[in-house]
Formats: sequence, structure tokens, C-alpha cells
Amino acid sequence: MKKLVTLLTALTLMFTSAALAETAFKTDEAGHPVFENFGEAKQYARAGLIESDYYMIIVPEDHTFYRIRTDYDEKAKALYENYSKLIENKELANDAIKQFQEYCSTLPAQYDSEFTADPISQEELDKLVGETLKEAKEEGYTQLPYYNTEETDIVSFALEQGMFRYSVTLNESYAFYRECYEKNNFDNLTIKSMTWDGQFAIDAYHDKSYEQ
Repeated sequence: MKKLVTLLTALTLMFTSAALAETAFKTDEAGHPVFENFGEAKQYARAGLIESDYYMIIVPEDHTFYRIRTDYDEKAKALYENYSKLIENKELANDAIKQFQEYCSTLPAQYDSEFTADPISQEELDKLVGETLKEAKEEGYTQLPYYNTEETDIVSFALEQGMFRYSVTLNESYAFYRECYEKNNFDNLTIKSMTWDGQFAIDAYHDKSYEQ
């Protein structure tokens, strides 16, 4: 079965926990992380967000999450635009994003802001098993406008609440999911499992305190 993916405007990335640096990062007088370049910062990051003019990553420390960003220079902008043009071609897009990532790693890293929060415990997430997406949304979760189906016919979704994004698998078949997709109504789909695997909600990448 063909794998279908609908992309968000901004590209979110999740880094494997195995890649997290084991040594503590340096800090300045204010206690904010300091890195030699963006590549070093990514060694401590759990996830990242690529926008059209900057790249933001989230670096965890206990219950605090630091937003670290790099702003594109002209070369980074050109590499980003090249990737955007090739996004429909998987092989070429993979090469393009690799070039973009490698170059961004050489750029300066700067502290942006931070937030303090904890993801919902697995015990609490397990209580949602068997509930419908409608019920989950009534409990404050936001359903993301994309889906990702695998060859095994398992339908994967994502729900967000607060600063965190949770991975969800559904009980229904891909065929039933497609029926819901055509009707643009997913309310009756039921949750088979729900976990936090290190992903963050889009809001986690933006400091709302600066917004009026």
C-alpha cells in the first residue's frame, strides 16, 4: 500500500535520543546555553523546526526546554529554497536537506527563549486508549492536519496539547480511514495507543510572551 504524507508548511524534525550529547553544555552568566555553532547545539537537541528564514531546535535540561536558533545567511536561504523545490522527489530532497543541514551546522547558534513543562505521563495517555478522536479533542487535544500511513496498514496520527506532540495509532483500517478522509471527519476513529516520543507541538517553537 502506498505511503501517503501531507506536509506542514514548516518542517519539523525529531532527533534520536541516542544522538544526545552526554556532557553538559556550557552556559553564560544568565544560565543560558552557549554553543560554538549550531552543529554543536544539535547534539543536545530533541527536535527541531525548519522555517523559511530560520532554524529552531529545542534543547532539554530537566524540566526546562531551551529554544536555540540560527538565522539563515544567503547561502542557507538558497539551500532551503533548493530543498523546497525538490520536496516531491524523495531522493533529490534527501540530498538537498542533507546539504542544508550540514551547512546550517556551521552557522552561529543563539539562545532564543525557554519554557518549563512536562509531557503527559504514559499512565495518563493510556487512559485515552479506546476513546475516539472526538473525545480526545473534547479533552483539549488538537488534531494535526496531516497523516502518515505505513505499509503495514497501521494508521498513525498526531495529537498536540500544550507544548508537546503525541504519536497516536488507530484501531481502524486504512480503508476506513480513507472513508473518513474523504468526508473530512475523523471524529469516530478510535485510539489504539498514544505515546510521547520526544516531539513538540508547533507552539513549543515560538515564544508567545513576545506576542501582543
